[in-house]
Amino acid sequence: MYLIKEEKPLIWSCYKDNSDIIRLLIEKGADVNVSNKKGETPLIWSCNNNNSDIVRLLIEKGADVNVSNESGETPLIWSYYKDNIDIVRLLIEKGADVNVSNEWGGTPLILSCKNDNSDIIRLLIEKGADINVSNKKEKPLLYGHVSVTTVILSDY
Repeated sequence: MYLIKEEKPLIWSCYKDNSDIIRLLIEKGADVNVSNKKGETPLIWSCNNNNSDIVRLLIEKGADVNVSNESGETPLIWSYYKDNIDIVRLLIEKGADVNVSNEWGGTPLILSCKNDNSDIIRLLIEKGADINVSNKKEKPLLYGHVSVTTVILSDY
């Protein structure tokens, strides 16, 4: 993260997860799609902070659910870190690309398989995630989680 003097107020507030300031800045007209030097946006940081209420507010105010940072990571990709199926579902409902990949070839499905989150894996596949996709090193089934392999093989 950059020094505060180099950061946009809304991004900094989302990074610090300060809901009151975020709401005030949005109410006063802050750009919900503003990005910093790394391409990070308020929505990306709110997904990373697992703040469902602010994620919903940002989307309602027009935040781009498919925006990506300099590494090609979108809010949906960042959401896998927190295993919050409600945020993942909301992003998908609002048009997030379930097959997007970052610069390493990691997709939401590959990353969720790595985290062994069966509920998110099911949701991603139901919404069209490609089960045959591979990143630059491995296929999702090769991450070694028996529960993930079982979900993919038994349900799909």
